[in-house]
Amino acid sequence: MSEKRIFAYIDILGFKEMVKTQNSGKAHDVLKNFVYNDSLKMNTDFEIINFSDTIIFYTKQAGFSQQLFDDIIYISRMFVIEMLQQKIPVRGVINYGELNIDIDSKSKTKMYWGQGLIDAYEAEKTENLIGLFVLPEAIRIDGSIQTLQELYPSRYHVKYDNRVLVNLFQRIADIPKDDFDLGYYIDEDPDILTEVRAHLFLEKSKDKYSGKKADKYRNALRLAEKFIYHDIRKLYRFVDKKPE
Repeated sequence: MSEKRIFAYIDILGFKEMVKTQNSGKAHDVLKNFVYNDSLKMNTDFEIINFSDTIIFYTKQAGFSQQLFDDIIYISRMFVIEMLQQKIPVRGVINYGELNIDIDSKSKTKMYWGQGLIDAYEAEKTENLIGLFVLPEAIRIDGSIQTLQELYPSRYHVKYDNRVLVNLFQRIADIPKDDFDLGYYIDEDPDILTEVRAHLFLEKSKDKYSGKKADKYRNALRLAEKFIYHDIRKLYRFVDKKPE
């Protein structure tokens, strides 16, 4: 029997090079700290698959739920931002599609397969940017497309073919346009500093590389500017003043 569910397919980019240069331990430590986070473990609605450079968050419950859809976007965004803060590039896709799970009754071994999983894998490989986006099937409800960018103008941006890019820098985007006391927000909300560190990593990486490799960082920065009133670069000065 075929089952559809909500899931996020996330790829750690350049993991092969990390392994070759013995830097994979850092990615593993960040991943482990996130996956074993108490708040995530307490969320019994989701399961996690981690194999090498691939992480999949999926709903145990088959079918669509708006609450679980919002939750998986939140979890995935936090994971991407945390990895970027640690200078680890990642790209993720959120989908609602066929993801079947078979559990062997004796060994309890799980087998995963489905067209939705294939669609997410192929879509992730075609994007030349760092970030997180949602496939059309995940925003089609009852045959119509939910206009996420109208519901949450600071969080989403339609990119093309009805795909929706998730704004990674939501906390910074929430700073009022006419408020220039940026230091106040840094002190009040530690998540803002996490986003600043992630943005700084993207900024430095676009200058470090060239060609298509640099483009994926440039594309992420260019799209982020559509959401944010302030120049994030003005917040860089707070990075060295605050411990990680």
